[in-house]
Amino acid sequence: MLEVFLYIFLGFLWYQFIAIFGISIGLHRGLCHKQVELSKAYEVFALFLVTLTGARSPLGWIGAHKIHHATADTADDPHSPDIKGFWKVNAAGHKDFRPRTNKWINILSAGEGYHDAHHNNPKQVRLNKYDLAGFILETINKRKCFYGSVLLQKK
Repeated sequence: MLEVFLYIFLGFLWYQFIAIFGISIGLHRGLCHKQVELSKAYEVFALFLVTLTGARSPLGWIGAHKIHHATADTADDPHSPDIKGFWKVNAAGHKDFRPRTNKWINILSAGEGYHDAHHNNPKQVRLNKYDLAGFILETINKRKCFYGSVLLQKK
């Protein structure tokens, strides 16, 4: 029985790694909102991780997300569970959970649980003290430890 829980825990850690470094930092914050300037090597790495999630194509995801920001919670919003329904939105590869601002949802969704804060300021890197992807990006920025390397380019 302990073995089963160990595999579940390791699977959850692997999911968090893929979701944080692929979807949250790479696709969402890097390529979609341009919060950070990613190196080409990191872009390729992030896109590879995104393919492991089974989400839609990265270009389709970015396009739908930009429409989502322009039309949030209207009939034209491709990511609104209020309009499209929870299961349809989440089966399409976008984890726009309700409630929109929730630390537990944030932990389960790899740093994407502060949706309202994100919509109030899409360029804000760290949305809350529980925002792990934002914490990672803030730490890298403060320490300048990856600039010019495989993660970030100098601006």
